[in-house]
Amino acid sequence: MDEGDTVTFASGAAYGALLVGRYGYGAVTGADRSDRAGSACSEEEGARDHPWAPYVAEFVGTFILVFTFGCVALSTVHVPWKPTAWACTVTVMIYSTAPVSGGFLNPAVSMALSLLGVIPGHRCLGFCLTQFIAALCASALLKGLCGVGGSAFRSAMEVDDPPLPGSLLMFLELLYTAVLCFAASCCLVLKRNNPKEKSQSFGLAIGLLYVAGGHALHLERGATMNPAITLAVATVAPGGWHWALPWALAEFLGALLGTYLFAVLRANAEDFCQEEFLELCAPRRSARLLGELIGTFTYVLTFGLNAVSLSEATAWSCAGALISMIYAVGKISGGHFNPAVTLAVVLSGRSVCSVADGLAYAAVQVCGGLAAGLLVAVYHMNGPYFFLSFTPLPAKAWRDYSVVQVGLAEGVFTFVLAYVALACSTVAMPKAHKRQNLFFGLAEGFCVMTGGCAVGTFSGGMLNPAVAVGVWMLNVAEIHSIQEAGNGLCTLLKFSTFQCTGGLLAAVVFRITHPSEYCKAPLLVR
Repeated sequence: MDEGDTVTFASGAAYGALLVGRYGYGAVTGADRSDRAGSACSEEEGARDHPWAPYVAEFVGTFILVFTFGCVALSTVHVPWKPTAWACTVTVMIYSTAPVSGGFLNPAVSMALSLLGVIPGHRCLGFCLTQFIAALCASALLKGLCGVGGSAFRSAMEVDDPPLPGSLLMFLELLYTAVLCFAASCCLVLKRNNPKEKSQSFGLAIGLLYVAGGHALHLERGATMNPAITLAVATVAPGGWHWALPWALAEFLGALLGTYLFAVLRANAEDFCQEEFLELCAPRRSARLLGELIGTFTYVLTFGLNAVSLSEATAWSCAGALISMIYAVGKISGGHFNPAVTLAVVLSGRSVCSVADGLAYAAVQVCGGLAAGLLVAVYHMNGPYFFLSFTPLPAKAWRDYSVVQVGLAEGVFTFVLAYVALACSTVAMPKAHKRQNLFFGLAEGFCVMTGGCAVGTFSGGMLNPAVAVGVWMLNVAEIHSIQEAGNGLCTLLKFSTFQCTGGLLAAVVFRITHPSEYCKAPLLVR
């Protein structure tokens, strides 16, 4: 196999000729390999000796994903963590196969990265065919081992809740697939995410996005975000081809949308600046606002879909969405997705986020929350729990506890989230720390997980004014008078006030605990 046939992680025009087999993230470089005892062949020789290695890796990885999905979906035991089991498989298989093939394991992701020049067109076609064949083999094995007949598979995939309109579910599948391809492109292609060494967060970001989408849309309703799995289900379920083809089409359209959004982001984040001066050039405001809009929309949409479905994993699903989007665009916009966090960053000073940028961020975050809330409202009106009212907010605690009690719960954990964001995402790394800061996304996501589990049944566990805005939009359809609209808006303002107060206190405490941050010159030239 010649060198031009090797899979790359980055576009030739924008990211150089980095080869997966030689410099891919997680792979062993030639220098490291030469230090190993008993290693007698170079990586180039190994690649030539095993030209089918990338295809075998894609086959094995996709096969395991599809087989796991089938086992999880067919389980008759009510386990709220089914999507998490599948997402964990996604993560481990990506990390296992990435040094060999790139760890795409998804025809939609393969197509998106091919459009960006990450892999050649003929290699993308080979990967897609391999992934589809692996899916068919996994579905055949699943049917043989489990004795799954058509009627049994159909009953296992059906839920007790009233069905949702197929067009609405298909649109949500399109959106989450778009976010998946957008996040994958950001993690693999953006130079800011891969400055001197390949980012190690790619597998984690993708896997946690499956946590977000899987719990928000439910596996039983077809939340696959992967055309190969859609094909596998269609070959087993009776009448599967009637919905599988449009479903797969929606997923490929989602890949196109995610690719387009990434291209717009990259054009205003990196392409205007020469690579050697990239660290001195801040992304344009348009790129930062786009990153905040997509991240906030994804986070609020995930929260809303979990809330109206009475999910038991709302906090974990939202944490997955937040971590994934932080790793995707955190190096572009800062990964706030929260007006309270933006307020904390602005008040912390150090030229990290100007007042003008902060106001623009907050406006975009509110718009993202409104758009997601409107979409969730449509989902709720057609969903299984349409008869339940979430007015004024999805927190029964407002009737059981005082405003101050509930507000303090929100304020305390919003303070935790904002302070962790300041301490982990905005501080300069020590000079002796040679590797990238890879814990900042996990740290912030775990704050959401902690707050949601601790006070979710007490206050709703929103910790974010943008989420409160989205939930208020969710209630618009249930408002029948001006008085009800005023009550809902008043509740929203109360929530937001306590949450922003938590952000303000975080900035104050940060100034006390990190005095060294105020003795340094700004790192970026705006």
